[in-house]
Parts: sequence; structure tokens; C-alpha cells
Amino acid sequence: MSAKETDWKIVEQLNPKGYMELYNFTDRQAVHAPIESITVEGQSVVIRVKWAAMTPLGVHGMPTDDWVAMTGVKRFMRFPNHTVPFSVENLGDGDKRIQFGLNIIYVNEKEGVDKSQVRGEF
Repeated sequence: MSAKETDWKIVEQLNPKGYMELYNFTDRQAVHAPIESITVEGQSVVIRVKWAAMTPLGVHGMPTDDWVAMTGVKRFMRFPNHTVPFSVENLGDGDKRIQFGLNIIYVNEKEGVDKSQVRGEF
């Protein structure tokens, strides 16, 4: 694992096209969201996603694969640059991932959750 960074311009330059996994252990939920873009706009980091789905976390904190479309939510998140530390990890298959807290962004475009397996409308 590389050293922690805080300037998300590093992430923006990687031009991520994979997906994001967000974990909320308080509410016992996981969110899957394919990345549309990650940009630094002024002093803010803006992550835009194509769609998002959530699933409950099982007994051991793993997603249960009962994915439900997240409707009525904004398809972006915004936070101040330099406030969320991250590290960039090489995965050995030519891909990289960005780890921030317990959350992950995969840089290369790849399959995560199959949209056809998600219940509900986006």
C-alpha cells in the first residue's frame, strides 16, 4: 500500500472508469456505483456515478448480493479536497484501486455488480 495522499487531483489524473464500493457498517449497508467521472472543481472533489445500488451487509460484514436500485438520490458526492486521505494500490493485474477509509474505487473499467441483477428502477 502506498503512503496516504490528500490531493484528489492525483485520483482525477488516473481518470477512474471502474466502480466505487462504499461501506456503512453503522446501517449495515454496502453501495455499488459505476464511476462516470472524478474531478476536482475549485476546492471540491466531485464524484459522479452512472447509477447506484445498495445491499444489506451479512453477518460477517460482506454484501449479501440482494442489490436494490437507489432511486431519488443524487448521482454524485462532493467533499472538500485535501480532507479525505486515500492511498493508491497496484493490484497486480494492471489495475489500481483507490482506498479511502473502508471504501474502494477501482480505476480500470470492469464488471462489478451486474445492473441486470439489481431490483428496481434507476
